[in-house]
Amino acid sequence: MTTRYPKNLVSGILSTTPFYGADDHANTRPESECSEITAQTPIKWEKWPCPNLHIVLHHEYRTIIPLQPNGQRAVISTPLSHIECTRMPLSIEFLRPTETSAVRQHVDRRSFLDHFPKEGVGAEIGVFRGEFAQALLEKTHPKMLYLIDKWWHIAHEPKVQPSEWRKTESSQIIDDFVSVVRVFQNELIGGTVDILVGDDLKILSNMPTDSLDWAYLDTTHQYEQTKLELSILSRIVKPDGIIAGHDWQPDPSHRHHGVAKAVRELVDSGQYQLWYLDNHLQWGIRKDGE
Repeated sequence: MTTRYPKNLVSGILSTTPFYGADDHANTRPESECSEITAQTPIKWEKWPCPNLHIVLHHEYRTIIPLQPNGQRAVISTPLSHIECTRMPLSIEFLRPTETSAVRQHVDRRSFLDHFPKEGVGAEIGVFRGEFAQALLEKTHPKMLYLIDKWWHIAHEPKVQPSEWRKTESSQIIDDFVSVVRVFQNELIGGTVDILVGDDLKILSNMPTDSLDWAYLDTTHQYEQTKLELSILSRIVKPDGIIAGHDWQPDPSHRHHGVAKAVRELVDSGQYQLWYLDNHLQWGIRKDGE
């Protein structure tokens, strides 16, 4: 899947400002809203938002030149209509030999959801602006989908992690929450979606044993938090269910390595097997033998 960046985001990629939010969701805008890079524009990737992203420059929807994030200047000799970002294959450099069989390369992010139980009860923990929640709803047809996030409560935490969500103004978080409510208003009224605002550990702890068919985890990406979340999810997700999530970073030096570390510990306990990894940094585990 590709992301077409509007002009107000392109400057974040081409400047010294760290660019957050280079995600997998299609963000197509009319060409009139996209930045044009004129002839002989020198480009230097000062900061790279995500190591396995590959920038492709386009002119009239034809690829002109691919650029790697090597920090070198590149001169573009023709006007460009927009910038697209595509996922490169998942690096296996830091994977265990037993994990390589789980890797799916060159897949659409939404295709992962084809493996999820249908017409069951699911939860997305870490909703942000709700883009992926829409995919979860459309692909799994749940009879109940719980959307769990702290939303405005994150502003009151003394130590927050550096991410786009935590850098967002509180008023914008409220606007984002309202937009999620509007997107899912029919499902909220119909009782197939429930939005739960607050600490996910407390919310999940109050859920009954074996009450979920699947859970998708995308919260702080920190080791201790993820470990606690997985401990609770292993109780409330059914034995034949799926626990999945985002931001698999097996490189110990990566700031989000805590996800892979916590998942690996659960797998090493013998309760679960890692059966899915993809080039969108998604991961999936299920009970061994299921």
